[in-house]
This record gives sequence, structure tokens and C-alpha cells, in this order.
Amino acid sequence: MEASERTADACLDALDAAIVTCILVPDGDSYRSTRSCGDAVLADTTPLRRARLHHRSAEAIITVRGQGPDEAEPIAYHRLGATAITPPQVVAKALVRASDVARWRNAYDEAQSTRREGDRSGRRGTPTPEITWVEVEAFEALVALEYRRNDGVEAELAEIADEIAERTGSDTARAMSLFLCGWGDVDSTDDVTELVGGRDQAVLLAATTTEPYALVICHYMIGGHAMLVGRVDEARHHFRLSVEAAGPTDPDVRPEHFPWC
Repeated sequence: MEASERTADACLDALDAAIVTCILVPDGDSYRSTRSCGDAVLADTTPLRRARLHHRSAEAIITVRGQGPDEAEPIAYHRLGATAITPPQVVAKALVRASDVARWRNAYDEAQSTRREGDRSGRRGTPTPEITWVEVEAFEALVALEYRRNDGVEAELAEIADEIAERTGSDTARAMSLFLCGWGDVDSTDDVTELVGGRDQAVLLAATTTEPYALVICHYMIGGHAMLVGRVDEARHHFRLSVEAAGPTDPDVRPEHFPWC
């Protein structure tokens, strides 16, 4: 009803016609479309009309059911189908969200496929701060996925982060690269002084950047190094700056962004 902007009776009348022609068939207490008939209907629909229907379907899901984890995949599917009339950052964000949900549910292949679509969608738009941020989110989804699937991928991922930083000027991507290269061995190194190079670069970047997420990562690295070498007051100071850069400190208010998990 929401997607078609019709009344309940009008929807039922339309469904009756679809059932009679076997476009819809009974499926338990509900109905499902038969693939052959559905494909035939879509084949007779112009690309722009299909994009419009996808857009209305995505908006209807959000209005009626919200944007919870169970809705992430269908919303992303319809956003991708509406690429022709939807801002690329909106499409990319929906796909990254679906990739995150798939990763949380250990559906790694699905997460990787969806993440790649999100990356491609983000790159379709004219470079803007918002587009760059979505691309960083897509990269972050890749990092989280690869950390779950493989070990020893830091160098390869850092190269991707460096490429994003070089192309877009993103300090957040630079900070991610520092974290991957300068902090990836923190749990295995026998000598924390080996991490000084990454720490010093984080200090320089923290002093010049205005990007909140870059500040989160840099101050976390600086504070973590200080803690490991016993400078507790310095560590506390930088951890506090990292938390402040993340946004609201109210536990009931979700920060705009936070590191991958």
C-alpha cells in the first residue's frame, strides 16, 4: 500500500488480477511471485520506471518497517535498483549497511559482494566530502571483513587506504593506513618502541587534521602507545580526546561513526 500509494481495496483488486494470471502464487499464508512471470513483467517495464519502483519500494520499507538489521538487505537491493534516480551516496550507504549486517551474521561472501557494490556506487558520484566519507565507510567494511576472514592482510589493506587518501585527500583514510601499518602488530610485538614510527606520524596528523574520525584513530594510537610505555596520564589525555572526537558521550546517543569492530 505504501509503495503503490493505493488504498487497501485497490491493492487487493490488483492482487486478484495478479493471482488469476499466476504472477502471484500461494505460499503458506502469503504469496510469492513466480520468477518467469516476474521477469516478464520487468522486461516490459522501462529502466526509468523500474528505478522509480525500486525507489518507492525502498522508501516504503523504511516507512513501514524501519531500518533494522532485517531490513538492510532488501533496502540495499532496492537502492541499487534505483541507482539511476538516487544519489550515489544514498545507494552506497545502504549497501555498506547491508554488508555490515551480513558480516555480523558471518555471511562473509555476501558481505564481500555487497561491500564491492557499495564501493562502486560511491565512486559513481562527483567527489564531495560526503562521497569520500561513504567510500571510507566502504573501505572500513572491507577491513572488518578481511580481519574476520584472514590474518596478515594489514599491508594490502593499507595500500588501499593510501590510494583513497591520495585520490580524495582524506585524512581519515591516512589515519586508517597508519593504524593498519603502525598498530597492527601491537598484540604480537615484544618491543613497543617498534611502534614509535606510527605513533609519531599519528601525532603529526592529529595536529593538522579536522576530520573527527581521523582524530579518533590518531589519539587512540597515541594514547595506546603511552599506556604501553607507562605514561598513564598522557594515555588518559589522548583517550579522552579520542572519545570526544567520536561525538556524543551519552551512551543512548549513537555516535556518527566509530571504528570497525
